[in-house]
Amino acid sequence: MRRFLLGLIVLVGWVVSVAAGPEGSFRMEDPPGDDFGPGTYLYPKNKVFAPYHGHFDLRSFSVAIVGEEVHYEVTMGLMANPWQAPEGFSHQVIEVYIHRGRQGRNEPPVPGTSVRFAPDYPWDVRLKAAPWEAGELLFLRPDGRMERRFLRVGLAGPRTIRMTVPLSLLGWPSSKWRYYVLVGSYDGFAEDNFRPVMAKPGEWHFGGGRDDGWDPNVIDLLAPPRGRFSQERQLGSFDAARGEYAVLFPVGPGGLPGARLPGGPMILLVLLLIGGWMLWYAPASWRKRAQAFWQKVRSRFRTFLSRRYKDGS
Repeated sequence: MRRFLLGLIVLVGWVVSVAAGPEGSFRMEDPPGDDFGPGTYLYPKNKVFAPYHGHFDLRSFSVAIVGEEVHYEVTMGLMANPWQAPEGFSHQVIEVYIHRGRQGRNEPPVPGTSVRFAPDYPWDVRLKAAPWEAGELLFLRPDGRMERRFLRVGLAGPRTIRMTVPLSLLGWPSSKWRYYVLVGSYDGFAEDNFRPVMAKPGEWHFGGGRDDGWDPNVIDLLAPPRGRFSQERQLGSFDAARGEYAVLFPVGPGGLPGARLPGGPMILLVLLLIGGWMLWYAPASWRKRAQAFWQKVRSRFRTFLSRRYKDGS
């Protein structure tokens, strides 16, 4: 019984954490304290990265329609601005790749992250939040050309970075959209501004990886805490011997790839599980009360139907 209750609590928590509100809106929490890539990464040694955790720890991602704009927001464990960037943050570089159900690409537009994207979920929109006016919006036009525009980036709170896109540019977000959210360390001289990961941490690079460049330069990833699609398994899926980068999978209002259960059926499933628990494990007094309640409902419904039939209406 305890195992059943534990599983039920985990499932309910997942439904709550992956919350789809109004059409197009989306919010998902990310496990705290996992700013370690596939589980082994170590912060650079320079004191600017102290306390050597939290700066690249993604806590949540959300999509919200506000007036004529769409706000894409990421909240971090820590936020600082040691180099006084005008956007209000200096450490992070955030990339959000969006799969809108169209033809797109399975590789980043430029090297730097050392990852690939799932073949069934190509991206056709990329949002990049970075300091020093490096914010950028890329989207694939119907004719196949990639269009590049400036992206407005700033702080929406003490630890929250907001990317603002006009609603007219990409259209109303759909509940079918899927999102890849990647967090790295901003380096103005690195490819795509992602600070590299090496075997041993240095003054300005991460450690705990490899020196051959096949491991991702992604420090945190929006992903569930465990299972096949956990951050550790996705970022650790590269194969240096075969020359294959890690393959990432998106998240969205409909859940994870493979589940394909939209929010409504998932909630219904939770309710069915709760009902099953009440039927098999609840105290006898609860079952008697439930039976009495439904008998009363059925009686009143029959009375209502008989009166309408008698009145001829």
